[in-house]
Amino acid sequence: MVKVKIERYSNQLEGIGYVGGKIIFIPKTKIGDVVEAEITEEKSNYYRGRITDDNSKIDCPYFYDCGGCHLRNFTYDESLNLKENSIKQLLKKNNLFDKDIIVHENINHYNYRNKISLKIVNSKVGFYQEKTNHLVEIDNCLIAKDAINDFIKDIYKIGIKNGLITIRCNYNDELLIVISTEDEIKYDFNELKEDHKIAGVILNDKTVLNDNYFIDKINETLFKVSYNSFFQVNNAPAATIVDIISKNVDKNDDVLDLYCGVGTLGLSIANKVNLVLGIEIIPNAIENALFNSRLNKIENANFILGDVSKSIDKINNDFNAVIVDPPRAGLDNKTKSFILDKFPEKLIYVSCNPITLVRDLEELKTKYSIKSFDIVDMFSFSHHIESVVILERK
Repeated sequence: MVKVKIERYSNQLEGIGYVGGKIIFIPKTKIGDVVEAEITEEKSNYYRGRITDDNSKIDCPYFYDCGGCHLRNFTYDESLNLKENSIKQLLKKNNLFDKDIIVHENINHYNYRNKISLKIVNSKVGFYQEKTNHLVEIDNCLIAKDAINDFIKDIYKIGIKNGLITIRCNYNDELLIVISTEDEIKYDFNELKEDHKIAGVILNDKTVLNDNYFIDKINETLFKVSYNSFFQVNNAPAATIVDIISKNVDKNDDVLDLYCGVGTLGLSIANKVNLVLGIEIIPNAIENALFNSRLNKIENANFILGDVSKSIDKINNDFNAVIVDPPRAGLDNKTKSFILDKFPEKLIYVSCNPITLVRDLEELKTKYSIKSFDIVDMFSFSHHIESVVILERK
């Protein structure tokens, strides 16, 4: 056990102190805290630790054990300022942007997530403690939508002893339940409909009740979302992202939408541009995107299935605007080379990882300058930061 004074924050917004002159990262701490901690990991040049003595009054009883939220020991405004300052420091350090950053608050600080995944171990339901396989049993999650929390208390009825259950919820509080388990399940899932709006239940990739998708909505655009397709976990900030993009395109733009998912961004702005072409690697997502075009009576959008890095060479159109919304790993080298070679007039980068974003901006700045930088608080009380960067040709 060690006593540590927290002196600064990491890029993941963890507290940083020193033990014997070596850095120690301790999550869920504030600058100025002096904490008792156990060392959970030791490397040649740093330690990782975990608080053992905190008596702070936090509104979530699972906070110090659960691996979900990271910043619930801060007020909401403090957490937002922390994220903003983290981004500013990264941009300043890399000489990328020295103008004001626009910060968009999450209008729902609580009960905003439309998707959570829960572990089931020996019939107990919960989240794993961060960086461990230790289960933290829960019966409620402060950031999950109310309809999801209402369902958590009934999970035990299904009779799962060990497995994983993902609960998705749309704008109409309809639930899509996805279960993965080796247990033999004999439960009659129709019973769930007595107390919940059930869009569908999928057991080990097989639909056992209703459908394997539901319809969700961002602003006024409807989206079919399959059980294994990506969709933003927080609808209101997703609408904010759409609004930011909409203000930076016009009716003359031909838009290439990379990592398009179910067409969330491309279809949401289709009525503002000349045409949209999306690329996505997940088959169900592309099927959803094509369906969503018809669902919303959009005729100027099309979508193709493929790995972005392997498909962009086949693109013949001269797109003057590109939207990228890559996974946490950011853009691969081939995609960056494509962008720099084709040199579209407008580049819109939606990012969920500031580290890989800054890495990519370092390379893109040879031909682009940053017009605006927005932070959209998609994941309140977590260290995750969603950014929307509008770039323009120099």
